[in-house]
Amino acid sequence: MRWTSAAAKASKYLLLFSKLVKAALTFVSERDLLFDLSCLQKRFAKKRFRKQIFEDWGCCAYCGKENPTTLDHVIPKARGGSTTRKNLIAACGDCNILKSSEDWYSWFRSQDFWTLEREDRILRWVNQSDADPLPLVPVYWGPTPVAA
Repeated sequence: MRWTSAAAKASKYLLLFSKLVKAALTFVSERDLLFDLSCLQKRFAKKRFRKQIFEDWGCCAYCGKENPTTLDHVIPKARGGSTTRKNLIAACGDCNILKSSEDWYSWFRSQDFWTLEREDRILRWVNQSDADPLPLVPVYWGPTPVAA
């Protein structure tokens, strides 16, 4: 009798595991912070999220200095801004501190390093829609599904 209940328990766990695996075998957007199965821990997902923004910018969004070290909230958190991809841009420490919680547009326009090209890039970044295509990252090694 004990063996039967153990087998039933194992079968139940196997069914639950197969449902979890089936759920994991889907494609997810990078915006969902689930990049692959090794990034299930929050701190790894956060690092990857930040790294992706730094890589996308490559330099300070404001002054153009190479290797920015901070992420700036375009709409400051103090003014209701969110910590989302389209509200975060790479910025050097100096620009991030100087801008503080000021309106980015007014502040940026008053700087000696202002350029129309960088302003346009920031505007395109913050106005990207959630539907803008980002590469889909498969979280399994099966065949690539055919797009509908």
